[in-house]
Amino acid sequence: MKKCFDCGGICKQYQDLTKDGLTYNYYKCIKCGEDVLDIKQLHEVAEKYRQMKKHQTKVRKWGLSLQ
Repeated sequence: MKKCFDCGGICKQYQDLTKDGLTYNYYKCIKCGEDVLDIKQLHEVAEKYRQMKKHQTKVRKWGLSLQ
């Protein structure tokens, strides 16, 4: 269990979704309600966004064909 940086209370791990639909884990203090994201969790979310951005493409109409 992690301890809260603000009040020293115990933090419980939760899972949530970003607005883009990616899941991520975070800690929430039971005592004061502070949300805490450690560096490992932050890197996992950033890597998911990098993977998601790799597969984006733009489609344009040029004459009668799509490019």
